[in-house]
Amino acid sequence: MSRNKVSRKKVVLRIISPVLIAGAFAGLAGATDAAAAPAQQLAPRAAEAAAQLTQGFDVRNLSSHTVTLTGIDSPGNGDGTPALGTVLRPGESLHYEKVFWFGNTPKTKLTFSDANRDGTKVTMFQVELWVDSFLNTPSVMMPYSDGKVGDIEVQGLGYTSHGINFVDKPGGAAITVSPQEKQQQADLLNRLCIGGQAACTFKPTSSGAGPDLVQRKLTDKNIGTTPLTVNFKQAFTFGATTSVELSASANSSLFGLVNATMSGKYGQGWSESRTEEITRTFTVPAGRKGIVEVVQPTIRQVGTFTVTMGNSRWELTDVYFDIPDKNSTPEVHVGDVPA
Repeated sequence: MSRNKVSRKKVVLRIISPVLIAGAFAGLAGATDAAAAPAQQLAPRAAEAAAQLTQGFDVRNLSSHTVTLTGIDSPGNGDGTPALGTVLRPGESLHYEKVFWFGNTPKTKLTFSDANRDGTKVTMFQVELWVDSFLNTPSVMMPYSDGKVGDIEVQGLGYTSHGINFVDKPGGAAITVSPQEKQQQADLLNRLCIGGQAACTFKPTSSGAGPDLVQRKLTDKNIGTTPLTVNFKQAFTFGATTSVELSASANSSLFGLVNATMSGKYGQGWSESRTEEITRTFTVPAGRKGIVEVVQPTIRQVGTFTVTMGNSRWELTDVYFDIPDKNSTPEVHVGDVPA
């Protein structure tokens, strides 16, 4: 999709020239007939031109509200429209590609509904997407409105605007997301912190021993009739865990942020994972398998994530990370189990 800068002269020549040519062939048919005939001939060329003469509009939800697209009035011929019912959670956006038709580009109205956070009130509002029918310049307008709708402000309105942002009104209190709301904590961290829509910081509130991490590995079965001496040598890797379910990219990024924060606070670095090569020699009875169990102590880092986007601020309290303690020595236990 493009926002090509095409001069008015070029646009006029591309669209008017078929009209003039057709008018010349019309002869004595009269001005009315001459004007009507080329309209049918013009359609394929106009469509071809319109494919490269569009204006793209972006609507971004930088508020703490969930906004839904509930209506599209007067879409232009060939417009690239989002789906009705599109839901914009905090940090999400939609795109509308509007086709420029020389002399006849309709204004498109998008209707949105905003439900406040407790669901007790729904506010409806409209924005208009304009493309000047002669100059092919975009604008986003809210006629008879200052852009303030309920608890939301619409920013970016005006002539030559290609997009708008929904933001919370300034001065609002931080929204606390408790550990009982793990899914919402995970959603905010995965969607806002990693995508770059929001600024995210971690403030440690406590640090102490976490739960042990345990891994077990088995040897091959002793198929003999007498005890077998096993020389065991394998690597065990322990990764960090957290109280919220993070995506792969979020896991690495946020653990790195926590590690950097804890290093700055306590003067030592933390490792996201730890690998230990375990070597043991032990006896496995006939008909059984050997087992090696490694117990890795962890350090639990508890803190508050602050997620800031536009005028919105969330505080995710008591988020914890259990990180393998690289200064501890893992416990190793060997034995045997039924095959």
